[in-house]
Amino acid sequence: MKINNGFKFWWLSFLLTYSLCFSLNVYQTDAASQSDKPEFVFRFAGNMPVGHYITKTQELYARLVEERTGGKVKLEIYPAGQLFSDKDLPRALPSGAVDMAQVTAGVWTGLIPPLSIIELPYFFKDHDHLYRAIDSLQFRQLLEAEFEKKGVKLLFWMDWGTATFIGRKPLRTLEDFKGKRLRGHGETQTELMEALGAAPVFMGAGELYLALQRGTIDGLLTTTCSVWDRKLYEVARYYTHIPIGDVTSLPAVLVNLEKWKDLPADYQGVMSVAAKEAQEWGYNQARESSEGCLRGLKEKGMEIYYLPDKERQRWSDSCRPILFRYIERTGATGKALVEEAEKAR
Repeated sequence: MKINNGFKFWWLSFLLTYSLCFSLNVYQTDAASQSDKPEFVFRFAGNMPVGHYITKTQELYARLVEERTGGKVKLEIYPAGQLFSDKDLPRALPSGAVDMAQVTAGVWTGLIPPLSIIELPYFFKDHDHLYRAIDSLQFRQLLEAEFEKKGVKLLFWMDWGTATFIGRKPLRTLEDFKGKRLRGHGETQTELMEALGAAPVFMGAGELYLALQRGTIDGLLTTTCSVWDRKLYEVARYYTHIPIGDVTSLPAVLVNLEKWKDLPADYQGVMSVAAKEAQEWGYNQARESSEGCLRGLKEKGMEIYYLPDKERQRWSDSCRPILFRYIERTGATGKALVEEAEKAR
């Protein structure tokens, strides 16, 4: 059968048009796919479980940054110590093994001694005093300079909420601490444990449950919601409530300094503004969550003890030398931080 020349022309035209449209569609799809990809990806390590308000604060921050950069900056969250334990982050983050992290301040005091001011026992009047200090411009600039010397940048602070000593046996008087093995982290908490008469033991947060269960440690200083989320009430029955401000510690979000410098200025601005919002949200969550966690611990049968003023004063007196040693150890920077904190009292 002969094929009409007109039909041949029509058929070739159809094939060419179809091929061109297909090619354009593939190109446009590929271009759209490329434009949807983030330009910067940060591996964001955390140490708290999924569902904890610290992890939720990480998630909020990641969402704000991604939305406001149009998906160009993505923060991939790895909670519950999936990448590194809290005690390994002072090496991992400056080296670039991880890009960003939620860290415990006390774990970094060996690398950055002036940071110990965050954990000075019986120094801050209350939580509001602590917040005023860390949010003051001079205080923040002093600490930021110390962080950057070690290759990291401070983005924002978080909040652990209310503090508590928990133990396999009651920890209610100075005499109860004598000879007890208590988990602490960092130089200042080590001094606190020793001032109260205990023997400090350093270990990562993920090791606590088994350590209490096996009797490797007798107790620890922690937060109300950490006891709840890590189910430590199953292996430590006794809870001593510490008034807010007496014993403090703060988690923080840090980023590798070189990774930060790679960002364009507008993305840095977005992340800095989002950091302030995440910090405020996290503060409020800490207070609300601490109350809820305490109710849950009571329901689980923990014995909740509130430290009376007379015993509280004994603890404070025992810890007084820690402030003077801090100033001696940290020199001009430590002294300046103390002065700025006093202005915020």
